[in-house]
Amino acid sequence: MAEATDVEPGTGGKEAAFEGFGVKVATKGYHFGNFLQILMIVLLAIAAFMLYEMKSETKAVATAVTAVATVSAGDKVDHDKMTRAIEKTTEAQDAANYILTLSQTERERLNLRMPESLRRRHER
Repeated sequence: MAEATDVEPGTGGKEAAFEGFGVKVATKGYHFGNFLQILMIVLLAIAAFMLYEMKSETKAVATAVTAVATVSAGDKVDHDKMTRAIEKTTEAQDAANYILTLSQTERERLNLRMPESLRRRHER
């Protein structure tokens, strides 16, 4: 990756090279400090870009979760209504099945009222 070596011992001159991501950069002499500064700026820019992407992705996920929660709350209300309707239908069907198991005299003794929907059909 990054290497730094003394060009001329005792003079403070450095030779630096960086190779990575398909890019090769080399510098000689007193530009080593500038090279490190540029390298740090590039790394900070990459880190900032990654944070920005993560933040926008997090917002999208939060929006999706909120939408799902809203739909789920609406579905729960509909589900509860449907459950109550099915329970009422089941009770009515159980009552009708019980009545069908009775003999004709037992049914007459119960003196059941004819449902309105059957009365309309019978009158036609």
